[in-house]
Amino acid sequence: MKTLLFVSIFFASTALKAQLVTTDDVSFKAKLLTVFRLGIASPETIMRDLKDQELTFLTADTGRIMIMKIAFSQHNFRGDQVSTTVLGKCFYYVAYNTEKYKFYRLGGFDSSDAQEFFEDLKAHEFISITSDEKVKSEIDLICLSKYVKQTKHRNQRKKQCVANCSSSLSTYLQIN
Repeated sequence: MKTLLFVSIFFASTALKAQLVTTDDVSFKAKLLTVFRLGIASPETIMRDLKDQELTFLTADTGRIMIMKIAFSQHNFRGDQVSTTVLGKCFYYVAYNTEKYKFYRLGGFDSSDAQEFFEDLKAHEFISITSDEKVKSEIDLICLSKYVKQTKHRNQRKKQCVANCSSSLSTYLQIN
């Protein structure tokens, strides 16, 4: 009887935990992954910049996998009177697994979690996501999947399927 009660409480608490995660929670955490590594700013400024970043869900939030596109737009500050403005257009692509509560950096980042993403993806999800027109128009997951397979088996680099934001952005200093 105690075992049944314990199992019931465990499943109830797991179900409550799953219900408490909202798309707002997921989008905020995804935006945190994009914090620019140069410069420093107050927590308030960083929070404002993150909240102002445009995020688009490329997949419906009803499935186990959510894919997001985040437009980079952040400011960085050095010292008291110098601000760094980042110029250029860049997008980050992040996936979220609702069962594993796990984020995957798919594109735009200096490093990628694409290999882990494809390993965790179920076959029917791969087919569904890679055939989704909204996803296909933004990120070439077929190319990314082939790239992961090639670099996994051979220790060589092939073409990038998604632009890296570090190489596509530039900065300039503005002295106030």
